[in-house]
Amino acid sequence: MALKIRLSRIGTKHKPVYRVVVTEERYRRDGAATEILGTYTPEAKGNTLQIDLARVDYWHSKGARPTDTMRALIKKERRRQAAVAAAAPAAAPAAAAPRRLPPLPLPPSRLLQLPPRLLPPLPHPPGDLIYRSPQRQRKGILSSFCQRPRMRLPGSFFAPRSPRAPVE
Repeated sequence: MALKIRLSRIGTKHKPVYRVVVTEERYRRDGAATEILGTYTPEAKGNTLQIDLARVDYWHSKGARPTDTMRALIKKERRRQAAVAAAAPAAAPAAAAPRRLPPLPLPPSRLLQLPPRLLPPLPHPPGDLIYRSPQRQRKGILSSFCQRPRMRLPGSFFAPRSPRAPVE
């Protein structure tokens, strides 16, 4: 069976977006793909083709033949990557040490699994967390959908009632 490297449309009407796929030649345009190699958005500005050229070479070695359109797009992508690689060594000496991103904060559901000595300080006292029920409080399941603690605001539904003054 003959394999083809071709485009498969996934976009909407008047907004085309294509997947670069490896598929059997006899299959329909948007049919089952053997492997998805990337995407192509013709109406977008800038680099509209994201493709894994190593996988293209692999499938080419296995006998897959690109369509005429894909042959032109692969050629264009190889030229673009060669230009980026040629420009990279010139910019490398000017670049300093790589920037490290700060670690992402852990979600509260994950924080509850850590031992207390490793927990970061809370922005508010733990008594301000809201739980739906005592059972959920024992398990540490917070009431909001995104598992973030909510603070009790004065006068809100969740706020504890202030003790009433004795009636004299």
